[in-house]
Amino acid sequence: HRDLHSFPTRRSSDLTGVASQPEMQVKGNGVEIVDNDNSPGLDDHTDFDGVLVNGGTQERTFTIYNTGNAPLNLTGSPKVVIGGNHAADFTVTTQPTTPIAASGSTTFTVRFDPSAMGMRSATLSVANDDSDENPYNFAIQGTGTAPEIFITGNGIEIVDGDTTPSADDHTDFGNANVSGESVERTFTLQNGGSASLNLTGSPKVVIGGSHAADFTVTAQPTSPVSSGGSTTFTVRFDPSATGNRTAIVTIANDDGDENPYDFAIQGMGLGTEIQVTGNGVEIVDGD
Repeated sequence: HRDLHSFPTRRSSDLTGVASQPEMQVKGNGVEIVDNDNSPGLDDHTDFDGVLVNGGTQERTFTIYNTGNAPLNLTGSPKVVIGGNHAADFTVTTQPTTPIAASGSTTFTVRFDPSAMGMRSATLSVANDDSDENPYNFAIQGTGTAPEIFITGNGIEIVDGDTTPSADDHTDFGNANVSGESVERTFTLQNGGSASLNLTGSPKVVIGGSHAADFTVTAQPTSPVSSGGSTTFTVRFDPSATGNRTAIVTIANDDGDENPYDFAIQGMGLGTEIQVTGNGVEIVDGD
């Protein structure tokens, strides 16, 4: 008879006809992200949604599963690599561990910190030893948002830093008598950006400059101002002396490039002028 020990050892996988191999799968928010997915969505967290350009961040955690029957090795260095158009706006803050046991899992976390407004896109790539999904990659994206402040008077825009008051945009209040006369102007503050605008000062509108005491904010604006929204504020000019009276309006806010928003205002103080006539002829003072 033949020696039984002469037969080669057979693996259990040979007996079943199934080879041992890893099988990689990735999910975000519990939803599968297929290999080579190029359509980021909010449901699987591959779309990071809107995030403020100045100071805002959004983190998403993804899970790598090994649904195979052999350990899955992540072979890259680093294990998760970010590339694409706006790669610098995305950072892997926590890398996954390796190897991943059969039926096991690991996680990694990506932070979105937009450097500019609008759509920001990148790709994630994970090198591994899954024979038909190496590398495993998919697209990610997010939107950089920011508030955008602008102010109008009489329907005309007053640019930030304007130093030339004008009657057209109501930054020149015109004439007012020193004795009990005042002029009020209402200005509209609008948010043309894609995120809420916060007015951060206390009070929200501050009057400064040479003759600040001659100008008073009688109605303050409201805050925050929603995207596409507006609010108003009113300034009263009540001159304490004759001649040109000047001041500066300042509004602290969270617009990244117009904080504070300021512009010059002015008005002319007039004195009481008495005139005496006799028979239609002026009699001058001291005559």
